[in-house]
Amino acid sequence: MERNGDEFISLVTLLDDRDTVVRECVRKRLSSYGSSVVERLRQMRSDKTLGVDSAIIDGVADSLNADFCLSEFKALTDKCRGGLPLFEASCIISSLFDREFDRAHYESRYLDASAEYAAEASDQRTAVENIRIFNHIFFRRLGFKVFDVEMREPDYSVLSRVMKTREGNPFAIAFLYYMIAQVAGMPLRILCFPGGFVPVYIENGEELFYINVYRNGEIFHKQRLQEFISALGLQIDPSLFRVKDEKALMSIYLESLLFVFSSKGPDALTRVVENILELLGPERYLSVDEDSL
Repeated sequence: MERNGDEFISLVTLLDDRDTVVRECVRKRLSSYGSSVVERLRQMRSDKTLGVDSAIIDGVADSLNADFCLSEFKALTDKCRGGLPLFEASCIISSLFDREFDRAHYESRYLDASAEYAAEASDQRTAVENIRIFNHIFFRRLGFKVFDVEMREPDYSVLSRVMKTREGNPFAIAFLYYMIAQVAGMPLRILCFPGGFVPVYIENGEELFYINVYRNGEIFHKQRLQEFISALGLQIDPSLFRVKDEKALMSIYLESLLFVFSSKGPDALTRVVENILELLGPERYLSVDEDSL
């Protein structure tokens, strides 16, 4: 239903009302406008005639956006109980952390990257040859690079920003690598172990080889798997290795987001991420306990 523009402006002018009851009623009314209200609020932040500080408008817009993102993610997981569409999930998470998120541009870069590979892939090549072609396109031609290995900078962790700049922390780059490879037709899964994961190429139910995304997609086989894990500073009982799907990858990425943003101090966004993680189940992948060693 079309909303009266005067009502909307009146609501915005009440965002800084001294009465908490009034502010809560205003927030509920704005929420009833639907997710489009977030962009409308952000467009109003520079309007000085309203007499409302832009930081207050931003705070309300971010809070409402967080609510909408949580609802969208829940609807997505309810709809896709057998799996998780990574692109759709990544759009929701990107819009949560990126006020300038543009889904059309993000999707265009995503599809363009997969199309580059599709133009050169061949069923006549071996799995190793096709992965090497994909690695060349992803790391050389498109220029994706791992930055911020100590996981301190938020800009290197938000997928939409990483897709744009091609620079991201290890978990963001690994997520985009997997997501683009998946839409390009690569039969990848992730091998999880306490404290980390590694993409694995599976064919006819067999783990053919593993991919070190941190080293430009270096391919290695099972004999070197323990060496790879040791290089991460871990000593893991091999019986704890588990091949997992996209839902686990999203959980791992969200855990990495919590690590990055929690270092800046807990806030509303980290609480939303914690709630989204709960939707994906109780299992956590980046923590290591003594029983795993």
